[in-house]
Amino acid sequence: MRFLFLFFLFYNFAYAISFSHTNKLVAKLDFNKFSGGGNVLQGIAHIDNLWIFSQTSNNKELHFTFTNLKQVSYRETLKYKSHGQDLDLICTNKHCSKFDLVTLSNNHDNNIAIFSVDLKKKHKIRLKKEISLHEKIRTVSLSVNKQYLVLKVCNDIEIFSYREIINQQGNARPIFKFHLNLLQQKKDQWLQGLIMKDGYIYTISGNNKLSGKKYLVIYDMYGMEVKQFVLKTGKKYAQKEGLKWELEGLDFHGNKLYTSVMSGKNGHNIKRVYQILELKY
Repeated sequence: MRFLFLFFLFYNFAYAISFSHTNKLVAKLDFNKFSGGGNVLQGIAHIDNLWIFSQTSNNKELHFTFTNLKQVSYRETLKYKSHGQDLDLICTNKHCSKFDLVTLSNNHDNNIAIFSVDLKKKHKIRLKKEISLHEKIRTVSLSVNKQYLVLKVCNDIEIFSYREIINQQGNARPIFKFHLNLLQQKKDQWLQGLIMKDGYIYTISGNNKLSGKKYLVIYDMYGMEVKQFVLKTGKKYAQKEGLKWELEGLDFHGNKLYTSVMSGKNGHNIKRVYQILELKY
């Protein structure tokens, strides 16, 4: 009975959607004067017009930057081992002046880190809890509706109930599990972004080389490939600015999907935000 309930729950999310690919530059991020050019941007989250980005310094520090994409309003660095891979937000009060940020911990391979944020406090961010799973997690993402936690474990995608993860931690079991396609299992296809919306799982993959191919692949929750795009997002700038071309993070604003692109050279990363997809129902 539980399986049938979950089947119909997910089925109702999987509307007929058309996927319109775009390469729209939204902003160039001027973060280097705050944190140096060597930090690597890993995750994106948002609430209304406030964008939040996670960056790392060799996985030894975690930098959070708050901005409206024109001006940085707040920045905080935590001495915390985290790759900051992907970043997701869930409100914890009515007006969302308090919220949690969910990302990956590097303290252990199987830890998820949750940070609490209070926008009214001077020092806004603190570690709330670490959740340990019996898995080697490489990427973690909270679904847009905040009900599901999506993980990359080796070459698999696993979908959990977020509530069960919070309550049961290591005892939680995935509702759905499937293999990435063979293309995204290749060594040069690092999974760089992961997000779930309306029963579809969106993934971006590729390395940081100019010559490397970048892909956006969309799956349904059973692992069937729905759509695949070859991405050229930000490549023209990258060719002019150095040897690096890397896409990182995924975030939906309404029906528009965004990612970040890093170019430049080691020690001087240049960061931009692009809209790469629009959903039409």
